[in-house]
Amino acid sequence: MLSLISTFAQTSLDYSSQMYGTDIATQTQASGAGGAFGAAVFGIVMIFQIVIFLLLVIPAIIVNWKIVSKAGEPGWSSIVPVYNIIILNKIAGTPSWYVLLALIPGVSLIGIILIYIELSKKYSKPVTIWLSILIPIVALFMIGKTEYIGGGASTATAAQVPGQEFAPQQAQQPVPQPQDSNNQQPPVGPQPPIVQ
Repeated sequence: MLSLISTFAQTSLDYSSQMYGTDIATQTQASGAGGAFGAAVFGIVMIFQIVIFLLLVIPAIIVNWKIVSKAGEPGWSSIVPVYNIIILNKIAGTPSWYVLLALIPGVSLIGIILIYIELSKKYSKPVTIWLSILIPIVALFMIGKTEYIGGGASTATAAQVPGQEFAPQQAQQPVPQPQDSNNQQPPVGPQPPIVQ
């Protein structure tokens, strides 16, 4: 079997040398300079890809982690491929078919934009949410000042109820309790028995 393969390789090599009028020695010498140039181009492309990775991908992961964490979801859910869209949809409070739309090739951009429109309304600085997609390195510096103000899936959004505008939820103030006349608070918890 091995001799058959080596015979085939030698035959095809002889055929290509005769057809193109070159021999192996000439081809090897010509490819030496081209090989060095190819290696240099490959090195430059790899450095470029590493720089892009450091400037775009790492900040995007950090910003999305923070966005999800501020909404009370685990941060790791932002880096799991399909689960991150489900979690963003849950935080945005959009219909679940937006997730399916975001997963269909060709129209996924529309689904992502629809989710991010509602998601941006849930945070104090919507521009930070949009920059997390477009320019994550800038959003990295803005995410610290962005607070989650929305209600997640429990709050009806404008996409679900036509004509309803988004209003941030107001924090409930504690109801003041009446105090004793001598400014002593009643004890809280089980009381020891009174011995007489």
